[in-house]
Amino acid sequence: MVGASGAGNTTLGRVLLGLTRPDEGFVVAGGRPLTEADLDWWRDQVAWASQHPALVPGTVAANLALGRPGADLAAIEDAARQAGADRFIGRLRTATTP
Repeated sequence: MVGASGAGNTTLGRVLLGLTRPDEGFVVAGGRPLTEADLDWWRDQVAWASQHPALVPGTVAANLALGRPGADLAAIEDAARQAGADRFIGRLRTATTP
């Protein structure tokens, strides 16, 4: 989703994540209103990148695991592959290895 500043991008993102209820209408996911969904399950199905992303101090793996605390290494590596970041991360390892 892309739009000019003030067009409602952030509001729509918050509605889609179940953080804000719309003033009118409703969101349907899988044939059911989002208000009836298990929000933990729903949030595992979607991804959101803020317009002001930030990295937390620590490792790349720790940053990738922010959305799923307790994720094991296989899940973190899978997330990196799905995001297309695995090759970049591999280059970081090579650049920092003595």
